[in-house]
Amino acid sequence: MDISNNTYAAACAGSTDAYASIVNKYKSLICAITYNTTGNLELSEEIAQEVFLTGWLHLSELRSPSKLRSWLCGIARNIARDKNRINRQKQTEALTKDIVARSHADSDPVELAITKEKQEIIWESVSGIPEIYREVLILFYREQQSIKEVAELLDLSQATIKQRLHRSRQMLKGRITSLVEETLRSSRPGKAFTCAVLASLIPTKQALAGGGIVRRLHRRHHHSSEDTLDIHGQHCNWHNCVSYF
Repeated sequence: MDISNNTYAAACAGSTDAYASIVNKYKSLICAITYNTTGNLELSEEIAQEVFLTGWLHLSELRSPSKLRSWLCGIARNIARDKNRINRQKQTEALTKDIVARSHADSDPVELAITKEKQEIIWESVSGIPEIYREVLILFYREQQSIKEVAELLDLSQATIKQRLHRSRQMLKGRITSLVEETLRSSRPGKAFTCAVLASLIPTKQALAGGGIVRRLHRRHHHSSEDTLDIHGQHCNWHNCVSYF
């Protein structure tokens, strides 16, 4: 089921609560698309946040909420391909040197589960799969193995999803299948992703309205349990982001 007209209208009017619903609905789809293009989990989430920020700034330009999903997917593919052309060489070098597991004290759950070494293995395994099959494989595990949900997000029949998933699994080397499946499951974007997007919306839109240009979306926000976020006079505990879920 797509986003309702009321939710879309509220988001266009500036409601971050409504836009949080949009982010939650499509974040796995957008992150799957960006990872499918870049082959780098951290970069794919950074790009996905940029996609949702772009969507927030230009949402009122979209004439129909029924086009929202395909519109966001188009933005994701365009940004990811542009970033990929620029960063592919740098990404490859980063993945092949200093392969060190993150310490428990300094790493978030995704970084603990997925070292650079594992990322390299995963991408080497899935990169040889044609894009239309790879996209289904990635999204399938991020959507907790729901054929129905993946079919709805990609606007395809469940039979098509099953066929593409079967083909993609066949293309994977047998010894790496379990590792790929486990890693893609653990890399699904969670609450922190939505919080990072929402934290950027109000100041960015106001900065743009005032003539400022925001060029970079910070991917990570590190706060202690007592830290707060002040957004234009609104004193908000960072951990209250959970109220969006």
